[in-house]
Order: sequence, then structure tokens, then C-alpha cells
Amino acid sequence: MPFPEFINQLHKMTVFAYTCSARHLFDVVAVVFLWIKAHGFDPMEIMQQKHAYSKTRPYKHGKIC
Repeated sequence: MPFPEFINQLHKMTVFAYTCSARHLFDVVAVVFLWIKAHGFDPMEIMQQKHAYSKTRPYKHGKIC
């Protein structure tokens, strides 16, 4: 599936999850993990790298609220 179509499908799934049941958000995360793995990456490693990067950023990144 081309990346733009993948993003479109994720958007539809996320909207559905918010309007119907938060349980469906787990389905969205599962689809993302499967896509990442199918493209040769480790989703856990990506999350750990993102977390490490986020810890270096200022609180709320300049937002007041």
C-alpha cells in the first residue's frame, strides 16, 4: 500500500475509533506496528528513540496551556 493511502486509512480508523470505541485505537496502533515491521524497522526501538529525544525537549515545547 502506498504511504499516502496508508496514512488515509489510519486517519479513517482513528476517526472511527474516537466516534465508536476507544478499543479500536489499539487496532490503529497494531496496524502501525505491522506496517513498521513490514518495512524492516523495529517499532519498539523507534519508540525508545522518540522517548529519548522527547526527554531533551522543553516542557510543552513553548506552549502555555
